Parts: sequence; structure tokens; C-alpha cells
Amino acid sequence: MVEAAYYRRYKVHLPLSEADMFAQGQIASGKVYNQASVYQGANGGLQCSLGEGGWEDQDVAYILHHGILPLTNMSCYPYAKMATGYEKQVQQPVQDSMKVGAVTGFLQVSDQGNLTQKVKGAKARERMKILAAQIEGAAPDADQRRLEIKRSLKGFVQVTKSFYKGEKRNGFDSRFYDQLRAMSPAQCETAGAAQGKYIVSELNKGRPVLVGFALRDVKPWVGLDPSPDSPAKDTYGHAFLLTGYTSNTGHPVFKTYNSWAQGGKQINPPVLANQLCRVMQTDSLLTPEEAAKQKQS
Repeated sequence: MVEAAYYRRYKVHLPLSEADMFAQGQIASGKVYNQASVYQGANGGLQCSLGEGGWEDQDVAYILHHGILPLTNMSCYPYAKMATGYEKQVQQPVQDSMKVGAVTGFLQVSDQGNLTQKVKGAKARERMKILAAQIEGAAPDADQRRLEIKRSLKGFVQVTKSFYKGEKRNGFDSRFYDQLRAMSPAQCETAGAAQGKYIVSELNKGRPVLVGFALRDVKPWVGLDPSPDSPAKDTYGHAFLLTGYTSNTGHPVFKTYNSWAQGGKQINPPVLANQLCRVMQTDSLLTPEEAAKQKQS
């Protein structure tokens, strides 16, 4: 979405690094721990599920406020490789803390449930930054390049619309999920009419839309998640881009751009009109010129 807005203004294709967004926004910031949870594993022992991300508007806001590296400035890992390679290094302190059941200078965990204390102390935060840099393999001038991207995005306007009627927590409210799951396809399409109207309007203006989607039990997404053993399946939300649509039958079918991959191939299942009630939130990014024009209208 950010890349598309950048192109609309500068007519330059600038691939941005999802690995940098993850390393800086999640690992270096400590969110990978702060938003993690501890749960009973299949073997009976305690395991930790690290925080992958928050609401999609937070990620976009992070890029606008902190910048992000262009993909060409990454000297090492693509996102898929980094996302699998970082886990042992990042997760080990959590596992060690659970084994001794003690508070360390790094973090504190409960016996089961959410982490009870954020990454704390200057040394711990510095350790996170070093760890992120090591895993990410960013270029030496990374900070300067992030600043350049931040400056080039000055005046771009993020537009967030919420369609979520549950309680906003780290995940979606499971009670609201139950209401969605009880709807028939026709009921879901009716309930998602406002989402559909807004998304089609944005796509018609050439702007892709980032959506927060209540994913549980939705076909053909079910079973495609590369991490199917996630403990949070009962309240599973996911974010991805809607990039276009077809409407041959009068009911739009939305094209997606997703972060999942299997066997080296990206997984981009469509979103149907009768699934639109599951769109909890949308985010668009306007260029300064688009924002000014929209303000005038």
C-alpha cells in the first residue's frame, strides 16, 4: 500500500522491506515480547507464541513516523527467511524465563497467559536493537535511508476506517467472531455492504486497501496458514491487501496480496462479497495531492 502510494506520486517503483518493518517495529521495539502469550504446549510444557504484529493501522503509522528501508538496502534476508530464522534467537530468553519462573532484567512471564511485564531497562532495549540488526542484516547506513524514506512520505495521509463492533484488544473479541460465524453468506454480504462500498470506491481511485479480516473458518483460507499450530485460532485476525476486483456476476470478487507463501509460491485467496462482514478495519494511504483533493470535495 505504501509502495503504491509512493508510485502514484513519484512514478518510481520502490520496493520496501517487510523484514525491516518486522525487525524494527516488532523486535527492536520489544513488541515481539510485549504482545506475546504463554500457553500449554502439546507436550504439556509451557511454550511462547511471540507477537507478530498489531492492528494494521499501527504498522502504517510506524512507517510514516519512523521510515522503512528500501528492499535494495537489505544486505541479507528476505522476510520469509528472516521470519523463520529469528525465532530461536528471540524466543530463547522467553523459554529460559519460563523454565526458572523468575523475573529477569529482560522480561517477566506468567505461568500461563499473557506476558506480565514489557521488555524493560536500557540494557534490555539496547539488546533488542542489536538483535534486530543482527537478524535483519541491514546495510550500515540503514538509519539514514529510513530517514530519507520518512522525509519522502511527508504529507502522505493515512485513512483508517473501523467496522469492528467488538471489544478491541490484542486480538478480536471471540464473542463477535461467534456472531459472524452464525451468519449465512447472504447475511454476511448484507452486513458487509458498507465495507464493500468503501473498498470498491478506493479501488476505483487506484488505491489498494489494507484490510483487517476475521479469518477463522473462512474458506479457502482455512489450512493455508504457514503456522497452523498457532494457539490463537479461536480469535484469529489477519491483515492483507485488496488490490482489485471483478464483478461479472454483480457480486464483487476481490483480488488479494497476502504475506503467506508455501513452496515458494505466494498464497492469495480471493475475498468474496459474502465474506465482507469479516472486514473489521480498512486502511488507505493518500498522497498529499490526493488528500488535498479529497479535503476540497
